[in-house]
Amino acid sequence: MSYAQRKQLSGNRGVSIFMTVAVVGSLMYAIVTGLAYDVIKKTAENLKVVDVEQPPPPPKEPPPPPKDMPKVPPPPVTPPPLVQIQTPTPPPIQTVTAPPPPVYIPPVVAAPPPPPVTPPPLVQIQTPTPPPIQTVTAPPPPVYIPPVVAAPPPPPAPPPAPRKTQSASPSRGDVRSSFSNDDYPASAIAAGAQGTAQARLTIGTDGRVVSCDLIRSTGNGALDSTTCNILRRRVKFTPARDSNGNPTTDTYTTPPITWVLPPE
Repeated sequence: MSYAQRKQLSGNRGVSIFMTVAVVGSLMYAIVTGLAYDVIKKTAENLKVVDVEQPPPPPKEPPPPPKDMPKVPPPPVTPPPLVQIQTPTPPPIQTVTAPPPPVYIPPVVAAPPPPPVTPPPLVQIQTPTPPPIQTVTAPPPPVYIPPVVAAPPPPPAPPPAPRKTQSASPSRGDVRSSFSNDDYPASAIAAGAQGTAQARLTIGTDGRVVSCDLIRSTGNGALDSTTCNILRRRVKFTPARDSNGNPTTDTYTTPPITWVLPPE
């Protein structure tokens, strides 16, 4: 390579380096300037201005009055002279009566007479004579007479019931022997109830109690119901007999059954 070419290449390289340095410096300046502007803008936004108001000065106290100042009485006040004003007499009030307004009376006009009314001519209508009414007598309907049927003879009277020859009686003697202190209802013990009951029993043909009706109450429902329950469950009777020797129903009245609270 010749000297002239080397000199030209070195000159071009210096121009390139200068252009590169200029471009990089411009970019750096732009970046620094923009960042500084953003920082200043944000600082200005966050800056709060506080206006400090100074309190007003306290009011000045009035000077105290002099101690040796003599007391001067106020000057006398003279009232103004009284002035009498004469009020003029008002003129008399005159009442003027106005005449009544004229009343208009319309003239009386006679109504024209009504036109004459001619009645319509009378028309005679001949009514035909109704035919004579003939009365026809119908024969009476036949009367049905049922045949007379002889009433059947009454059934024969049932044979008289055989007479009871033997009454029902308890199989174990006294029915009160079927009761014990263990049968005393707990509710009656809690209520402190006691008393005497008596019942009328209906005895079946098998000697069992069919029904129990109290004819005397103890005054306590639990004692009354227990009395009938024991008589129906425990008491057995020898059934009554009729005159043919067959068992028949009968009634039996118990002796008084006394309930006494058991000892504690």
